[in-house]
Amino acid sequence: MSHQVIQEFVSLWERLQEVILQPTQHDQITWLHTSDGQYSASSAYRLQFMGTNPSRTADITWKTKAPPKCRFFTWLMLQNRIWTAARLLIRQWANDYFCQLCVRNLETVSHLFQECCYSMMIWDKVGVWISAAHLRPVNWTQIEDMSQWYADMGGKGPKATRNGVRSMIMLTTWELWKERNNRAFNRSSRTPEQLFRVIQDEAKNWLHAGNRGLELVLPQTAQLVVNDHIHM
Repeated sequence: MSHQVIQEFVSLWERLQEVILQPTQHDQITWLHTSDGQYSASSAYRLQFMGTNPSRTADITWKTKAPPKCRFFTWLMLQNRIWTAARLLIRQWANDYFCQLCVRNLETVSHLFQECCYSMMIWDKVGVWISAAHLRPVNWTQIEDMSQWYADMGGKGPKATRNGVRSMIMLTTWELWKERNNRAFNRSSRTPEQLFRVIQDEAKNWLHAGNRGLELVLPQTAQLVVNDHIHM
């Protein structure tokens, strides 16, 4: 029994002395976080996040039309939780130190997807292909925050085309990461032109699988190839 506990007990006791109990009246429990006073699991869930700042990239990550593994990877990437050389170094685990794509700088998340010359060539090709100028590195502003960079990339252009552009952004980062892993573990590599063709083919597969947002951003020639394949 600490001094604080005794103080709280006395305070509660004093308040209860002022309450006039009615033998015929039953107590009621009211949940303060819903309009009708009734408890709900959803209101309890929202209560856990009171006072927190909403993520700038949650919606454009989880609501983007892409395979679940791509969305999950993107979330980890934006939280700096993918196993780049920089993160392996912190844990003193074996790593190759240098970026697997350009072999010039320490491999960090921001370097791998923003600063690497190999990645920038891929972004430029994708931006030209889908006519999204803001995906081309020449039009980027200097942003060190990875989440802000990703949000800016996916939030530009007419609203109707954003979903398709965000799918292409997610697809591009996913294929860059796969190329990085291919070099790290299989010791084989592809040129930017070869990887870009892989991205093009995979985008057509996503469209064929029902990603209608890509219809507004992919060139007509790419859509014709998909449609011909469907009719065959």
